[in-house]
Amino acid sequence: MKKSSKTISGLVSVVMPAYMCANFIKYSIQSVINQTYKNIELIIVIDGCADKTKDIVNDYKLIDNRIKIIEHKVNLGISAARNTGICNSKGQYIAFCDSDDTWRKDKLENQISLIKTSGQFMSHSSADVIDSNGYKIGYRSMPVTIDKNNIRRRNYIVNSSAVIDRNAYKEIYFNDIKHEDYDLWLRLIKDHKSSIGLDVPLVRYRSHGNNFTSNKYKSILWMIKVQLSNGIKIHEIFLNLFINAYSRINFKQR
Repeated sequence: MKKSSKTISGLVSVVMPAYMCANFIKYSIQSVINQTYKNIELIIVIDGCADKTKDIVNDYKLIDNRIKIIEHKVNLGISAARNTGICNSKGQYIAFCDSDDTWRKDKLENQISLIKTSGQFMSHSSADVIDSNGYKIGYRSMPVTIDKNNIRRRNYIVNSSAVIDRNAYKEIYFNDIKHEDYDLWLRLIKDHKSSIGLDVPLVRYRSHGNNFTSNKYKSILWMIKVQLSNGIKIHEIFLNLFINAYSRINFKQR
């Protein structure tokens, strides 16, 4: 999606797709509107839901006028929902929060400050992994700097942690594929651009049966397909798979 000519300096547009997420979305919304960084708009794209999601979102809109609701009459998928949100956003910065994830209250404040002081145009963070009941079951530690070299090895960016200064990019959009977020990071982080991060769990990433990436074998196949489509050679892909597997086994043995 091409950047808007009406971009508002300092405003963060938070894009949240919403599909059959009535059990979790209130926690996601609360974590966004309770941010210490107040200059935000929360764009919730209701993607053809049949549950109570729409009712919950409408209730929150009544108490916070920073919430904007856009509705797809039929389910178009997460890539289309995010693209709709981006296309209707006005912020200098774009952030993503999935409707089953939550943010620490100082997430945006920390990351916007980091972007400004570092001179980079994109930021990420580490994340706590929680189950469907909200209990911590893991931790995803991410490199402080993610550049072209390490993003080609694996997806080091949790979608709900990403913050992007849209002024640095001609287009920001998701392709309609599996691992659509990884595909976007590969396109954004190239040449001399990189993402600057914090090895701090500013995000709580929910892992449950409805997550696409809960099936590890399918996830690996989708990752390979994304890497091939972004010009990564097959021998490099399999070398990366070996290195990633070895590092995880080695980590577990310590």
